[in-house]
Amino acid sequence: IDLGDGTYSYTVVKAGYESASGSVTVNGAAQSVSVMLTEQTILYTVTFTVTDESSTTLEGAMIDIAGSSLSTDASGMASIDLGDGTYSYTVVKAGYETASGSVTVNGAAQSISVMLTEQTMLYSVTFTVTDESSTALEGAMIDIAGSSLSTDGSGMASIDLGDGTYSYTVVKA
Repeated sequence: IDLGDGTYSYTVVKAGYESASGSVTVNGAAQSVSVMLTEQTILYTVTFTVTDESSTTLEGAMIDIAGSSLSTDASGMASIDLGDGTYSYTVVKAGYETASGSVTVNGAAQSISVMLTEQTMLYSVTFTVTDESSTALEGAMIDIAGSSLSTDGSGMASIDLGDGTYSYTVVKA
């Protein structure tokens, strides 16, 4: 194209690519303009549905994926548009264990179901083992909830347990 002196705006468009715009200034000499077009990214919707163990949808769960934070609505759902690729995600909600995973987008929308497990509150249970004269017994073995504990020099041993009723045995050799 032959143009007189001046500043000219241009836009380059090609199907399947992002358009590019700019300007060129002609000032008494020929100009050459290089334009690089970037392939257009096709986006697909990734929809998360977050529930608890009884399949109740969870509102307000936070999903971190591809540098974005999403929050589930009253239906336990949140969506994001992503291009082809594999993305790691993490789902967090107060009172529940954190869940994580990955989703691969490959030319189609994806639906991801995430089940969050309610956190078990743990409480410290401390045993104090003494003999009949109230002397602390070191090395007494306590079996409880699949664990074996040994008392220390103060006759004490502790374990963290969730709500429940537990049977235990204490043996001093």
